[in-house]
Amino acid sequence: MGRSSMGSDAKKTGLALKGRGKAEWGQSENNRRARLYKLTPAGRKRLKQEVADFERVLEAIPRVAQPA
Repeated sequence: MGRSSMGSDAKKTGLALKGRGKAEWGQSENNRRARLYKLTPAGRKRLKQEVADFERVLEAIPRVAQPA
């Protein structure tokens, strides 16, 4: 069986599919063609919530890790 005829443009990342990010072709710092991603407003909102959730977990770890 051969490879799929779908190009890399057709393969969307989960970030782009969920509307949390926007992708476009541009140039990297090395002047190479690269896929560049930006967060959408929905993506920034989700990131803020994910960071808050992560910080709560970090705060809880020492409490549950302490010996009784």
